[in-house]
Parts: sequence; C-alpha cells; structure tokens
Amino acid sequence: METIEMELKHEFISKLISHFEMKSYLEIGLGPLQETWKYINIENKICVDVIKVDDSLPTYLGTSDNFFEENTENFDLIYIDGDHRSDQVRKDLTNALKVLNPNGIIIMHDIAPASRTETDPRSSGDAYKILMETRKNPHLQAFTYFFRSGDAVGVIWRGKNSHVFSPDVVEDTYIMYENNKKDYLRPIYYDELIQEIESSFSS
Repeated sequence: METIEMELKHEFISKLISHFEMKSYLEIGLGPLQETWKYINIENKICVDVIKVDDSLPTYLGTSDNFFEENTENFDLIYIDGDHRSDQVRKDLTNALKVLNPNGIIIMHDIAPASRTETDPRSSGDAYKILMETRKNPHLQAFTYFFRSGDAVGVIWRGKNSHVFSPDVVEDTYIMYENNKKDYLRPIYYDELIQEIESSFSS
C-alpha cells in the first residue's frame, strides 16, 4: 500500500512548490527543530507556533486560531502540523481553506497512524479523523503520500472528489479507520499525484 519515493517532508513540499511555481507558504506548527520550515525556499513564508524558538521564529507567536483571526493574506501551500487533537485540526483545516489561493494545496501531517498507540495526543493524536472527514467531502480531493520512513502526509485541494469515502459506520472510529485504511488513505505515487492535481486545476 505504501507509495515510497522520498524520505523527508520538506523534499516533498519543495517539489510541489517548484512544480506549481508557488509564491507563498504557511506552516502551522513550527516545532523546535524546524525540520520542514528551514528547508523551504519560497518568496513569502509564515510560520505559527505557541513556543518561541529564537528572536525571529516563529514569525507569528501564538495560537493558530489567533493567527487566522488576524491574518489578511492568502497562501499557495499550507502545511498543518500543529495541535494533533482532531477538534483543533478540524479548525485549522477549515481556516486554511478560507485563505487558500485558487489552485492551492494543503498538506496535513499525522493522518496515518500505524497503530492505536500512535493516536495518543503525545504522538499523532486523532488528527487522522479529519482526513477521514475530508474524504467524505464531494468538493475536496484528498490523497496520502508515504515516505520511505513510513511517515505520511495527506494532500488536499479543492476539486471534485473522484472517490467519496463512505465506510460502514462503527462506534470505534479507529476500527473504522483500520477496516477501510486503503480507501481512506488513497495512497499515491508522486507522479500520479501531480497528474491528479493538474487535472483538477485545469477543470
């Protein structure tokens, strides 16, 4: 099921930025190591975090809710990797869609837990539930890109959902995820992903 081509998130994001000639980037959840942020080369980039890393980072110190309330810019690519609780991820995705440029892309981390243990808030949390919700939206396309490490990101953009996710509902959301993992995640190779995005953007 894994679509293994690249090793690191910043490599994947940088490829998208280059291919689609993007000019603006928003990162929700910088992290102390800046493992993605510091490698992103783009004309305009903003990062949001509640923890101060140094005198210049994050560029917005505070919650993502407060950032979106004050923000006046739109973005070509938005990377969501902040609070992993589903309620907050849902708000971040909703707000991100409001400031996403036409033909923009949203990347979400922590959407493919390998076990129930990884859904602990100190790990990936239950952010995976929000990609599950997105897969049911007829107006959003969503796929999953896997890295060689086994890590993965969800890739979301506006467009007709070519395969709406409609699983049998069970009380335990994680069991529903496990029982429908391939349909939910829609793993995809990079070249195929580019074709899907370009098809949506041109329609």
